[in-house]
Amino acid sequence: MMLETVFEDLAVLIPELTIAFAAIVSLIFGSYFKKASQYIFIPISISSLVAIYFAITGYGQDLGAFNDSVLYNSYTISMKVIILVAFLIALLSLSIIKPKESAIPFEIPVLLSLSVIGMLIMVCANDLLIIYLGLELMNLPLYVLTTFSQKHSKSHEAGLKFFMLGALSSCLYLFGSSIMYGFVASTNFNIIGGYHISVMNSNEIEVAVPIALLIALVLILSAFFFKVSSAPFHMWVPDVYQGAPTFITMFLSAAPKIASVSVLLNILYMPFIDLIDQWQQVIVFCAIASLFIGSLGGIMQKKLKRMLAYSTIGHIGFILMAISVGELSGIIGAISYITIYVAMSFLTFLPILSLETDDKYNGKIKEISGLAKAHPLLSVIILIAMLSMAGIPPFAGFFAKFYVLFSVIEQGLYSLAIIGVLATVVSCYYYLRIIKVMYFDHANNSFTINIPFSVKFIILVVALFNVGYVMVPEPILAMAKQAAESLISI
Repeated sequence: MMLETVFEDLAVLIPELTIAFAAIVSLIFGSYFKKASQYIFIPISISSLVAIYFAITGYGQDLGAFNDSVLYNSYTISMKVIILVAFLIALLSLSIIKPKESAIPFEIPVLLSLSVIGMLIMVCANDLLIIYLGLELMNLPLYVLTTFSQKHSKSHEAGLKFFMLGALSSCLYLFGSSIMYGFVASTNFNIIGGYHISVMNSNEIEVAVPIALLIALVLILSAFFFKVSSAPFHMWVPDVYQGAPTFITMFLSAAPKIASVSVLLNILYMPFIDLIDQWQQVIVFCAIASLFIGSLGGIMQKKLKRMLAYSTIGHIGFILMAISVGELSGIIGAISYITIYVAMSFLTFLPILSLETDDKYNGKIKEISGLAKAHPLLSVIILIAMLSMAGIPPFAGFFAKFYVLFSVIEQGLYSLAIIGVLATVVSCYYYLRIIKVMYFDHANNSFTINIPFSVKFIILVVALFNVGYVMVPEPILAMAKQAAESLISI
């Protein structure tokens, strides 16, 4: 009977187990068969497709496993699928970073797989300790991948800074969790959520929230503000984006952000929804700071990846705006935004990766001057990415911002909505500057660009998503709505 329960619990983690099995087998195979190791990404890509299939087939279910430490519902499934799709896109894009006359290091897809397993665990966790396990499993491979470039010392610097930020955030998270455990005597969200009702409102007399409990919550939130690159916790994010290999920067800008945002939603709307009056102020402050720094910080940047780092900070500000609403519409806005943001991020970074196939490109904005004349199709892709990032209709980025602003206005947070609009207008400057440099400046360089077919296909699909979203927004909205309803019904 006990064995059956274990198997039932493990069945909930089939997507994670599928990728874990593929990663372990690939690691062993790659270590012993060096010549064939360049094809390791193929079985891992297949395992991600299998994981997506198993996740989707369970859509609509509502299950708990391991004493409700892990949840399996529409919310967790939706976030897992978004992460797995981002992972699959990253794997299929690996061919673009193939070194000249050598194979793709097999360690890259294996480390990406291990990191993704941690993200999937974080998404479905219903316990502070399970989240920590997933957080560390997500982080450790990313520390290695950030320093993977042996040619550039900036990569080592980026990896060291990323490690220090990760260590600090982990310490904050554990400190906050230990305080929380001291109050509640449990790390399970269900028990933590019942603490406010049973103790704080005992005998029908409303009791003030203990200050130590609020400190614990702020420490836990601060840990994830580091992970989502929110201001004022953004200190070394531009350095990490600039120094890491561009392929890893692309992955960092997408998949870890999904996992961290999903955990924030999970924590705030499950065990701590009764403390919304307290945590809403913190979220609003970080949202405003992110919008301010993200929009103004990118203006003075001369390197493309540093500019995109500040762009990420600005986008995180919009997601935090949606989270601060505290209602169903805010969750829908946050999930829709992070989904569209992933598509915009890949559409932005893939052309940069394509430019880097020529050793003459060093990542400066001025180097792409006149690119439209030599490579018109690639310039159109960058044009679509920049307009979507800027939130200009009818591209997908406009609707992402619209959903968030609508939810904020609906709750009467007019000042926050005005700040969001102003930040969008300011940030348009550095997005439109890229377009101006490509189309109107005199060409300084002539790049030889070789894009593999798999990458061309991905760019086409992601570009069509950004352009065609206006015609078929229903699937994303329906997914976000069902995921949001599943989250708040727990």
